[in-house]
Amino acid sequence: MSSDRDCGIDSPLDQYVDPSVNPDSVSDHQNDSGGENDDITSSSLITKAELIKEQRNDETLRGCWKLAERGRGSFLIDDGILYRREKILGQSFQQLVVPERLKPEPKPPDPRNVG
Repeated sequence: MSSDRDCGIDSPLDQYVDPSVNPDSVSDHQNDSGGENDDITSSSLITKAELIKEQRNDETLRGCWKLAERGRGSFLIDDGILYRREKILGQSFQQLVVPERLKPEPKPPDPRNVG
């Protein structure tokens, strides 16, 4: 029996799946900057092709791709994009799997809340 752990991720999958990323913000159109080597950041809109390339090039997702390609685990490929199937309270949905390079930098703790 295959599981999400089989994709080579040793820590919880929630670390690799960003539920706050809206797949609708992934554009089918080229970005306005026109540069081929533009740096991709978590705050920028990216094209569908760029997202697929980033997902495919992310070493941490290799096992997830293998599971999805075999129809195993909770991963699936929809229109070339890697997602994870999830079901909460009977509601099924797909979570976009966010490549490491596109994840936002963690914010430092607020010193006012320490103590």
